[in-house]
Amino acid sequence: MLRKIIPILFVFVSVSIFAQTTVTISSDKTYITEDESLNITATLNAVSASDVTVNFTFAGTADNVLDYTTMAGPFTVAGSSDAIAGATAGLLDAPYGLYLDDSGNIYIADQANHRVQKWAPDATEGTTVAGGNGLGSNANQLSSPSDVFVDASGNIYIADTDNNRVQKWSADGLTIETVAGGNAVGGSVIQSLIVLRVFL
Repeated sequence: MLRKIIPILFVFVSVSIFAQTTVTISSDKTYITEDESLNITATLNAVSASDVTVNFTFAGTADNVLDYTTMAGPFTVAGSSDAIAGATAGLLDAPYGLYLDDSGNIYIADQANHRVQKWAPDATEGTTVAGGNGLGSNANQLSSPSDVFVDASGNIYIADTDNNRVQKWSADGLTIETVAGGNAVGGSVIQSLIVLRVFL
């Protein structure tokens, strides 16, 4: 964010009106930043029978001051910057697909750890939001997830690669269901129909 600082060179001004009334001008700030305001006060030392007009101008320049620092990239936003693999909250092992939501959270298909990790902006550790219960084919397990998608309600859809299925995890993690596949490896419509008939 670029912040503009505008110094105000203000001099207290005393103006004599008919040698009886004195006007003093003052300000409550010596500078203002972008979108800020200041108060200017005119004080009379006595009641005047006529209108008192004081002409004044502001003096100074507008300076651009950066209130942030920039970093040279690229830089690591999740996992180890030293290319270290691991299964702790701060590490990843063979990350593959990822999804970036509107809040800047990154959802990562952490393949070798059979989980999906969610990394908040500037976080040093991730949170497991799906899987993480060991390699397996139970509803709460994943096997080499390769991609992830998050819908507007926060539900997480995972390409559970080695289990040949797509798993849906609810935003609260309490509901897990297979929404595609899960009927073993297959490559034909006939096979799909046979499986469908068996389950009907």
